[in-house]
Amino acid sequence: MTIKGINTEADAPRWSWRAWLWVFLCAAGIYTIIPVARSIQIFIYDTLGKEFFTYIALLIVCAVLVAVLYFFTIKLKVKKTSQYVWLVICAGLYAYFTFHLRAHPEEAIHLIEYGLLSYFVFKALCHKILDWTVYITALFIVVFFGVLDEFL
Repeated sequence: MTIKGINTEADAPRWSWRAWLWVFLCAAGIYTIIPVARSIQIFIYDTLGKEFFTYIALLIVCAVLVAVLYFFTIKLKVKKTSQYVWLVICAGLYAYFTFHLRAHPEEAIHLIEYGLLSYFVFKALCHKILDWTVYITALFIVVFFGVLDEFL
C-alpha cells in the first residue's frame, strides 16, 4: 500500500524470526535444564562447594561487563557517559543480588539465564515496537517465562 508516495509495507517494522528463534532457544535451554538441575546442584555442592555458583555468576557478570565495555568503546565508539553509567549500574545490581543470594547461590544462575533471555526478548521486540513500551512488554514476557519456570 502507498500513502503519499511512501511504501508503508516496505517501511513498516516487521517481526524478526531470527530474533524470536534466539528467544526460543534461550527459553528452551532454561526449561531443558529443569529436570536435571537438582542433580547438577548436588554434584557441584559435593565436588566444588556451594560457593561455586556465586563465583561463576560473578565471573560471568564481569566477563560480560568487559565485553560490553570493549564493544562500546572500540566498536561503537560510544561517547555518552550516561550509557556507561547505566552499564555499570546494571552490572552492580547483578553483583549485589548475586551476593545476597549466597544462602541459595544456585539461584544466582537464574540472574544470568533471565538476563540473557531479557536481552533476546528485547532485541526481538525492538523490530516491531519502536517506543519506550518495548521495555514494559519485554518485562511482562520475561516475567511470564519466569513464572512458568517456577511452576514447572
